[in-house]
Amino acid sequence: MFPENHIVLIARQKTQEEAQKNLQKAQDEVAARLQDFIFSYGEKTLEEVIAGLLTEKKLTIAVAESCTGGLITNRLTDVSGSSDYLERGLVTYSNAAKIGMLGVPASIIEKHGAVAKKRRV
Repeated sequence: MFPENHIVLIARQKTQEEAQKNLQKAQDEVAARLQDFIFSYGEKTLEEVIAGLLTEKKLTIAVAESCTGGLITNRLTDVSGSSDYLERGLVTYSNAAKIGMLGVPASIIEKHGAVAKKRRV
């Protein structure tokens, strides 16, 4: 599921012990290379991790979206109990909505545009 990548490691050896050893070696290598980009091991989704952190820290989140069309808010509300931490989600697609609902100065939209340029990493 966007935007994360799911990595599945499989090891086949003559014995389960050898396979587990090789699997751990591969997992350690992946973890060393990806470090801070790993948010979960196992089946936990990004939104479940976020929900857990917000709940644990007793924080809430509000989301203002444009080009995503509400995708972020949708993913956050896919987790049961999201009303405990999701304050609101707004989809402000037009410039008028960004100015009127979010308070984005018109001068900023005129100068920089309403959509950020994509950066290559």
